[in-house]
Amino acid sequence: MDSSANVILNLFVGILGLIGISGLGRLLIRPLRPLPLHWYTSLAMLAGFAVSSVSVQCLAMAGSERIGFRVLGTGIVVLGLAGLWIGRKRYLSLPRPQAGPSRIFTCSFVCIVLAVLVLIALAPSTKIDELYYHMLVGRRVLDDHGLRIYQLPYEQAIVLQMGYQIAETVFHATNTADAGNILSLGFGMALWILIYGVVTEETESAELGLVAALTGAVGMYPAVWYVTAGPHALGDLATFTGVAALFLPGGLSKVVNNTGNKTRSFICFLAAACAASTKISLVPVAVVITSAALFGLKGAARMKIGAVAAGLWFFVMGPLVIWTYIHTGSPFGAAFAQLFGQTAYQPTVLQAWRTLAGSVRRDWATLCTLSSSF
Repeated sequence: MDSSANVILNLFVGILGLIGISGLGRLLIRPLRPLPLHWYTSLAMLAGFAVSSVSVQCLAMAGSERIGFRVLGTGIVVLGLAGLWIGRKRYLSLPRPQAGPSRIFTCSFVCIVLAVLVLIALAPSTKIDELYYHMLVGRRVLDDHGLRIYQLPYEQAIVLQMGYQIAETVFHATNTADAGNILSLGFGMALWILIYGVVTEETESAELGLVAALTGAVGMYPAVWYVTAGPHALGDLATFTGVAALFLPGGLSKVVNNTGNKTRSFICFLAAACAASTKISLVPVAVVITSAALFGLKGAARMKIGAVAAGLWFFVMGPLVIWTYIHTGSPFGAAFAQLFGQTAYQPTVLQAWRTLAGSVRRDWATLCTLSSSF
């Protein structure tokens, strides 16, 4: 297959992945009351990803062959198409900027930025952390006929933060590994829609919302991290969703106020669990978001909603944590393995993580010292 045909195939499969995840998410959140578009989009993407990722993880743990991942991917796309049809008009529209030269200029600039990001995403992956970290996981799952314990690279020695990369095994099974770049950009676009909606609701100015979304879309950060096969865009979307649901609910609280804080809490819990699944360093942040959402409840409601939070965390994180503990003796992989005695990890791997942890502690100490001097 020539390079141009391969680019088109990766784009096509990446779009199908977006359709499958977002549409599946719409099916899952259909029992909820209609939400504003930005919350609806964000929640659908997170819910669809959680179910899709766990499904792929189960196949990887079971040692499925390539055909199994292809069938699962096809099933997700079919459900996604059904979800897009069934979930239409299940959201509340957002205000648009007033017509005028400023809207034309800003919208034109947004289109240019998106076009550039799409072109970058379609370019063959060449970054080292893509080829030898994020994109390596799915290839290993296929070549090893299932999920295995990895010593190197060090990041893969913490399996519980590999949920996103394991989910991309479906792309490797269809020989379209770069389709993960398009999926990542899709999560970034959902984040920018959420920023637009939140700022618009808080300021009552669609123009400011558009500028805020554009600010988040430009620069080196999205051009580097939102167009790769890594979970950066998902982690940012999940983290911002949880924080915004807590402190900037806007129209969300108006829509669901007759059901108390249940829907807001659900969004916080799901967002926190998804964020924690992308990077172990986000686990403390996710725990704080979950705790803050529970703190706003009282009495029996806190116990009931707390059980929902535990269930969501267990669903998203539980399979990999349990699998890792069974195969290594440490539920968190190489991280904190020394706390669990004898594990499957080599001493050099554990020493590398101790060195890294010491470096992080020194950086935090330096940051706190600098902060206190101002």
